[in-house]
Amino acid sequence: MKLDKIKIKGRVNSLKLVKELHLKKELAEIMSEVDENTRESLQLVQEHGSGAWLTCLPIQQLGYAYSKQDFRDAVHLRYGWDIPNTPRFCDCGAKNDHNHILNCKRGGYVNYRHNNVRDSVAEYLRLVTKDVRIEPLLTPIESANFQQKGNNADKARLDISARGVWSTFERTFFDVRIFNPKSPTYQGKTMPQLYTLHENEKKNQYMNRVLQLEKGSFVPLVFTTTGGMAPEAKRFIRRLAVLIATKTKEDYSQVMCNIRTRLSMDIMRSVLVAVRGVRGKAKKAWTAPIFNVSFNLIPEEKSYEG
Repeated sequence: MKLDKIKIKGRVNSLKLVKELHLKKELAEIMSEVDENTRESLQLVQEHGSGAWLTCLPIQQLGYAYSKQDFRDAVHLRYGWDIPNTPRFCDCGAKNDHNHILNCKRGGYVNYRHNNVRDSVAEYLRLVTKDVRIEPLLTPIESANFQQKGNNADKARLDISARGVWSTFERTFFDVRIFNPKSPTYQGKTMPQLYTLHENEKKNQYMNRVLQLEKGSFVPLVFTTTGGMAPEAKRFIRRLAVLIATKTKEDYSQVMCNIRTRLSMDIMRSVLVAVRGVRGKAKKAWTAPIFNVSFNLIPEEKSYEG
């Protein structure tokens, strides 16, 4: 019996459509019943790449394995639930809720999150491009006629530069930003608006300087703490996947999945470190110096009371 592949494909597509409509209906019902915080969290987790850390295999050698506590904390963060057994107040004195955990700069976890993603992107670029540099210095502005609204400092730096991303000899500069979309500052704004806001801020700072002085191109790499990507970052990731797949003869979809998973894991691991990491200097309980302690445990004083 000869199978009609066209009819089979059409039937499969129709079943997928029915399933998709059914799931969308169920999601709409759930959205109408949950509170505002949960509704916002569910909208964020629908972005491409935000759930890559949750679906990948827990391979220890690749850094994809979580401890039991880390996995539970990650799920609580994903859905906006309160994280158990965490301090009520941060070391800076503020209330220790989800937004403060992600925004507080004490302890260096915001920079750690940024540097983690920056280093991973640079590592991927080294596979397929030349002259990859981390934190390259920009050419100093010598002419008084050149003025821009952005960063005019002589020792201004961007996060990454590489040659061969869009064309063979063109130098492309990248600047990474990871923001918390649930921060109170962004209330009332949609995700497309937030992505446009952060991309434009980066472009206003560096775009004109890179185009005019460096004669290169500039790409702002904007991510969210939930693993989402802005349009410019998505465009670059697709280009990077094409370059890697062409060079390694690997399947494009598998390369794309690998990049998304790696970046998602980098962001999530750095976020989890901030959940229970020490902020500020740890306070050590006072103990008597060893040279003042009798090794036979018999104190010189007649009384044990201070």
